[in-house]
Formats: sequence, structure tokens, C-alpha cells
Amino acid sequence: MRRPGVPQTPRSNDSKDRGARPEPKNQAPDRAEARGRRTENREQEPAKRNLRVVPAEDGARESTSRKRRIGIPRLGRTRKDEPRREAKRASTSLPESKPSNSEPTAVVKKTRISSPRRYFTPKRASETFGAKKDTIELGERRAEIKSARRMAILMRILIALGALAVVAAIVWAVFFSPFFALTASKIEVTGLNDDVPESAVQEKLTPYVGVPLPRISMGSAQESIEGIVQVKSARVSRAWPDGLSVNITVREPIAAEKTDEGYNVLDGEGVVIRSTLEYPEGLALVELNTEAEEDRETAMTRVAKVHEALPAELRERVAVYVGNALTVEMRTTDGRLIKWGDESDSGLKAQVVMLLLDQRPAQVYDVSTPARPVTS
Repeated sequence: MRRPGVPQTPRSNDSKDRGARPEPKNQAPDRAEARGRRTENREQEPAKRNLRVVPAEDGARESTSRKRRIGIPRLGRTRKDEPRREAKRASTSLPESKPSNSEPTAVVKKTRISSPRRYFTPKRASETFGAKKDTIELGERRAEIKSARRMAILMRILIALGALAVVAAIVWAVFFSPFFALTASKIEVTGLNDDVPESAVQEKLTPYVGVPLPRISMGSAQESIEGIVQVKSARVSRAWPDGLSVNITVREPIAAEKTDEGYNVLDGEGVVIRSTLEYPEGLALVELNTEAEEDRETAMTRVAKVHEALPAELRERVAVYVGNALTVEMRTTDGRLIKWGDESDSGLKAQVVMLLLDQRPAQVYDVSTPARPVTS
């Protein structure tokens, strides 16, 4: 009767072995016989197998079973190498020796597992690991690539044309459209006085009316406004979207020069601001004894600096300022002459002249060197 949990072991046919005890474990078989059995078992092992060893001795209750898994052979090995390996194993193996009757015998049951090479045929491998979609022919694939390239080139061309169209539209809108064109009513002028009317500035900017602001040169517009004699300097800036902002600095009248037709009103640089028939009140009368235009400007600049440096008491006693290329002279209301020299040390010279006029009567006072004044 079979006991639960104990593997069924076959009994030996030999009656004399019944009930015999196995030899002790310390009595190991001969080394040569053991080596021969290992070699035989190695040759009989397939690529993958399960081994089950059942002792043949009667009455033995212990059984061993093991399963050994052997992986797929290395990629470097091929079927052509198998005969060579089998020959090598046969040459190195020792002659097989039959086991004695006293040794336990074992029955080896082989379970062969089919190799992946035999299981996966080319067709089955293609179906299992291949692409799910249908394979496209080479000609169709080339035609598809060419069509994709043409579409990419066409898209690039369209994008470039679209970008050029956008740039052209922006350029037209900014530089040629009437949206940014200058409007006469949008010109704002500041810094005017009676000598420079706004109509004179508008007249200078008339050629720019109707031109888009980005195309108007601010330097050219500034030069046009500074062409007005009474304007000393001008600053022009754009007032988006269609206007200009103009800030001008007019020339201030400082002196008057007597002419055959009346009087010319001059600024600090000797520029004639306007001409009048009558003497303008509040302005100093000057005489510019120069021939060149550059010397005239220099002489008037010296006269203007000296006039500003004089104290009010002395300024009231001066009737005429005479400007030369290098020096300045003054005639007083009572007919005396003051030789001033250049415009340097005007404050000290004014103090010396005031003392001399009050303490030492004379016709000529030379204070060009204020430390050593001379009278005559």
C-alpha cells in the first residue's frame, strides 16, 4: 500500500537484493567510474531538460528529484560546432564501467523540451515578432518620400512668401501709407515771440506736409527752421502718428546799429534781427568797425559781454560802444572816450573807470591794463 507523501520506488528483479540495506555513504564508488557516469550523463543532456532520479533499491523511502534549467545556447555557438564538441567529449571521456551489484542503480527519465529554433519557424517568427502593419513596397515608399520632400519645400516657399508679404505690408504702412503722413494742423511750435511768427515756421515745414513721418529727416527739418534769421536754434521731433513738435530759440536783441536808412537791431552775435526807422528804446547803440563778417561777429560778441558786465550806473553813462576786431571802446554821454581793451577783467575795469570819472577829469581813459590806468 502506498504511503502518502512518499514517492513510489521500483523494486529490483533480483530476489536476493530484497530487503538489503544500502551501503554506507562513506563507501564512495571508484573515481574513474564516477567520472565515466558524469561524462555519460553530460552527453545525454539536451539544451533544456528536467531530470528525475529514482533509486532502484527496494525498501528505500528517500527519493531525490531535481530540475535543471539550461538557458538558450550562446549566440556564438552554431549547429556546425556540435559535432566538433561531441568528438572532443568522446575523446576525453573514460571507458564506461558497469556498476557492481552492490551499488545502487538509478533510472533516469528524460523529458526533452523542444528548442526555440525548432519551435519558431521563420514564418511563425515573422508572424510573432514582425510588424503588425502590412509591408509597403520599396517603390511606394520612395514615391511617398519624394512627395513628402516636395510638400516640405512647398511649405517653406509658402512661409517665405508669407513673411515677405507681411514685411512688405508693414513697410508700406509705415513709409508710404497716409496713416503716418504729416498733417499741417498737427505741427506744434513753442518758443515764439513777436519777431518770429508761427506762420514763418509753418512755411518752412510746408514741403514735408503729406510725407510719412519715418521718411522725414529731422535734421533737414531743423535746418529749414534755422534758416529763419530770427531763430537761433531749433529742435524738431516726431509726434506720432502724424505730427511734429518744434521747439525754437529766438535771438534776443541787445544793441542797435545806425545805418543810412535807420537802425538795425542786433543780437549778441551781430546778426540783424530786424530793421527800423526809429531808434529802439532800451538798446545800446554800437558801431562795428570791421570789414570781414567773421570779425564783425567777434567784435559784437565782445561788445555784448562788456555791456552785460557793466554796472547799471556806468551803463547809463555810456552812449556808444565801438567794436573792433581786438578791442572795445566806449563813448560817454558827455563826449569822453574809454579804451576798454578786450572783455577780460571787466569787473575790475568797471571799478577803476568809475573812480577815474569821478576823481580825475580827462578826455581819454585807458583801462586796458586795470592795474596801471592811463588818462589824458
